[in-house]
Amino acid sequence: LLALQSEIDARTARGRLITGRDVIEILGCAPGPYIGTVLSQAEERRDSGELQNRAEALEWLRSLIDRPLP
Repeated sequence: LLALQSEIDARTARGRLITGRDVIEILGCAPGPYIGTVLSQAEERRDSGELQNRAEALEWLRSLIDRPLP
């Protein structure tokens, strides 16, 4: 439980690479659960080392434009 809290604290301290507003503006979607899904995917990609910074995250986000929303 302490390890989980420690991971949550570390993620919170470093901030998000992209915001919900970024998702809405770039993908042109309405606020809703999809935004959280995209933000979670971005954080997973950050944790795996695929995304290193905001510029890479925005580029990845733009790559989702042609994909249908779930």
